[in-house]
Amino acid sequence: METVACILCGSTGGTARVIPSTGACNADVKDETFTLITCPCGFTYLNPRPTREEIKAYYPSEYYPPAELSSRTKVDRLFKRLSKVMKKGIREEFYGYPGTSRSWVVRLLRRIALYPEYWHLQFAGRDILPFKGQGRLLDVGCGPGRLLQELRGQGWDVYGVDFSPVAVSRAQSVGLNVKEGDLLTAGFESNYFDVVNFSHSLEHVFDPVATLQEARRILKPGGRVLLFLPNAGSAEAALFGDWWVAWDPPRHLFHFDRRSSARLLELAGFQAVKTTTSTSKSSFLGSADCYFQYVAKSQRKHGSLLRHVAGVGCLVLGHLGYGGELKAMAEKPS
Repeated sequence: METVACILCGSTGGTARVIPSTGACNADVKDETFTLITCPCGFTYLNPRPTREEIKAYYPSEYYPPAELSSRTKVDRLFKRLSKVMKKGIREEFYGYPGTSRSWVVRLLRRIALYPEYWHLQFAGRDILPFKGQGRLLDVGCGPGRLLQELRGQGWDVYGVDFSPVAVSRAQSVGLNVKEGDLLTAGFESNYFDVVNFSHSLEHVFDPVATLQEARRILKPGGRVLLFLPNAGSAEAALFGDWWVAWDPPRHLFHFDRRSSARLLELAGFQAVKTTTSTSKSSFLGSADCYFQYVAKSQRKHGSLLRHVAGVGCLVLGHLGYGGELKAMAEKPS
């Protein structure tokens, strides 16, 4: 184990909080406890933490499991195709994606027809990534490349990097350009990407500031960095306390809220553009299951009633800025 200082202010002081890890909350860490430090500046991080060599023991080879296969009826497949057509139109009309050239009249009618679904997606928090520049995107911590495959099908020129050899092998087997390792050692060209994406990966890296500085180097001027992070300032983190699943010690080394994520981006040389929180209920329900088992001593899992109540509650909290997932977008200065 190693002891570290706060990456935002350099302080070594703060308030300690012991977090339990169980087989249910974290299948690979059983009967261990870890300490979170909340710095006087407000930032929370794991300290002490495993070294770079020690942390490997907490990541099983199947950290990125295969995607589950689902069977659909003919009606399901029909609606799925219809949904794809509508989302393609929404991407082209509202998010700048390249598409077939159409007259202004056709485009106007198309936008009017698609606007209700566009508004619905916005309200439900189902964001679509805006197209940027030439559409060259890097996904850091891409896993087996599911997001990259989806974006490639939408017209993006996609690249990835991941530490897991199993995940990288799977991504490469479907023709994706993915490197094994981390961003600091990947060696991408300067001013190369339009977008660099961190989807629940930045909280795993040992040096987020240096990692984001590298992202800034490889981005084109005006390029965007996207961060998707567990929100330590969320209502569910406060509600479930030690049993919030997104603490995930010791794999999650840092815990960001809206203030600390903005400060981190500033330290790395970015201009913050927008910070929001998601309406997803997944970590809420996972935390509820953990609470049932280890606090209420019950083997029950969340049912449909809690799932529906959580859906409404998380929708409201997400729009109020207290959702379980933090989403930040910032730009490299031009």
